[in-house]
Amino acid sequence: MVKAKYIIMLILVGFLLFVPNIVKGADVQTYKDDAQNIEWEYKLDDNENVIDLRCKTTSKTGKVTIPSKINGQTVISLSGYSYQYNGAFQGCAGISEVVIPNTITTIGTHAFDACTGLKSIVIPDSVTKIESYAFVNCSGLTSVTFSKNLTSIGNSAFEKCTGLKDLTIPNTVTVIGGSAFRNCSGLKKITLSNNLSKISDCTFQNCSGLTSVIIPDSVTTIEGDWSNIYGAFGDCKNLQKVLIPDTVASIGQGAFQGCSKLTIYGNDNMVSKEYAEEYKIPFDYIANWDKAGSGNDITAPTVEDIFVTYESVMSYSKDENKGMYIVPAQAKLVINVVFSEVVDGTTVPTLTIKFGNGQNIQITDGTVGGSKITYVYTVKSTDKGIMATVDYKGGNIKDAAGNTATLSCPALRIQYSIDGGDLIYANGTVTNPSNNVNNADTTNGGTNSGGSNNGSTTNVGTNNGGSSNSGTTSGGNKVGTTSGVDKTVATGTLPQTGIKIGLVILLISIVITGISSYVKTRKYKDI
Repeated sequence: MVKAKYIIMLILVGFLLFVPNIVKGADVQTYKDDAQNIEWEYKLDDNENVIDLRCKTTSKTGKVTIPSKINGQTVISLSGYSYQYNGAFQGCAGISEVVIPNTITTIGTHAFDACTGLKSIVIPDSVTKIESYAFVNCSGLTSVTFSKNLTSIGNSAFEKCTGLKDLTIPNTVTVIGGSAFRNCSGLKKITLSNNLSKISDCTFQNCSGLTSVIIPDSVTTIEGDWSNIYGAFGDCKNLQKVLIPDTVASIGQGAFQGCSKLTIYGNDNMVSKEYAEEYKIPFDYIANWDKAGSGNDITAPTVEDIFVTYESVMSYSKDENKGMYIVPAQAKLVINVVFSEVVDGTTVPTLTIKFGNGQNIQITDGTVGGSKITYVYTVKSTDKGIMATVDYKGGNIKDAAGNTATLSCPALRIQYSIDGGDLIYANGTVTNPSNNVNNADTTNGGTNSGGSNNGSTTNVGTNNGGSSNSGTTSGGNKVGTTSGVDKTVATGTLPQTGIKIGLVILLISIVITGISSYVKTRKYKDI
């Protein structure tokens, strides 16, 4: 029983420590700012400083000046998002200018989320931290002046700020979170801090306005996971030049995925060159970096795509089950090899293709026109199987500046097909598209549709905004019947006092039940 008493005491102590956190919020205070016609909401910390300041008047338009003091007490932080409250100005779409006092040290999560009318922001030198999503969705924001004492920028802090054009990150910044500037399509120039050690996943993903980036010597890692969808500079489609210093020891596989116009600048025996060679990205030496400053074109044209024109196959039958166009002998297939810029040359490269497991077929005749070279191949009766590219090399293709093209051999696709899903099959037959029978068990994320189901299906359901659907489908050689239970949680705001009291009562009930159960267990064991 002595041991039981100690455990009960520990439970009660933990409960007493937790309760204040639940009822915290009772100290929320309001302040009516008559001069600006704004109602503010805030809390006080242990030193009587104003924290978590929030503008309750979301309809406010024009300029807003954040007070440095309220009732003589210093304002030191802006409210972040929580389950109870929005960020400080979250959703205040009509605000065009905000003056932040130099007493503020932290800008909270979602503080300016969706302030679409905000044009510019000056972050005072008192601020050391910009938390996650602080300025997300501020599409009208064109200019940001950072604090000279800023140390960190959180995840997605400026994501979807499509109006940003030029950014200089102060050298005091040591951490930039993932997706911090993701989808900033208007961003033309970025100067990074010399104290960054890592450029995280998605930091500048889909910043289509970027054309040139210099990675500082402090960086050792450029992230980009194996799936190729979270690259630090993924899908920066107009990025032409990246200088990667010798200090960089690791570049993730997808770091520059989708940067079709890119040339990497580095040095021999360094990760920069190894990466460029492995992923067939044009490479040049850091010593040549400044050539572009003189107006010289030093970027070699690259192969961006190889496809069969849709007109070549549109008149033939398609096996919908397999996503294949079935082409007969004598069919003429027009194949386009697309480059990153306009090219020319007296000898075209040799395009090597094959059908199924057949022998390689070399196509040497091609016509250069603009940024593509067009080849025509006539299908033979001996060709059978799926058509594929094998190699692409040779020729003397160059751009207008004389840069020799860097050749590669992307997988063949059909023009207009989605994700290269359609294929070409020579001299085959079309199967009946309706014979789509599923003889295996299937687990779906919420919907079971199509075909005859000879197994059993479990619908896990999808939870969207509080709605949870669950059920089981079963059937024997027939379309099964579905039963399930829909549970919907209404959205809205409950009185906060009621929530707190309910939580306290729930915790008391849990503690009492636990104590009772434990005492009974010990009693029976002692007997």
